[in-house]
Amino acid sequence: MFWDAVYWLMTYGVWFVLALIIYWAYTRAKLKDIALITAKRYCQQRSVQLLDESVAWSSARFTRDNRGKLVRAHTFSFEFTVVGDQRYLGTMELTRKRVLDVQLESHLSGHSDGPGATLH
Repeated sequence: MFWDAVYWLMTYGVWFVLALIIYWAYTRAKLKDIALITAKRYCQQRSVQLLDESVAWSSARFTRDNRGKLVRAHTFSFEFTVVGDQRYLGTMELTRKRVLDVQLESHLSGHSDGPGATLH
């Protein structure tokens, strides 16, 4: 009886862990796609060029949304240029449902998106 329970736990436990890994990978890929689309749109709106057509996951943390619910916020970084000769850093923070913040490093385009510059 005991070994039957151990066998059952081992078998279904492995499947459960595998399902969690697949879910995590799918969610991370979907978030990265959303971050890339957002970075492209944000750069286009600011007349700067997104470099390498890519974003990189930087970190994750728990925060509260506007309703007070605890959510996981992910930070992605990307690089952009104004005229093509110098790289600048941009960052964005998003949850599964919305973009929380997008910031661009100060650059020489005549305006600067400093802390708190967000995408609407």
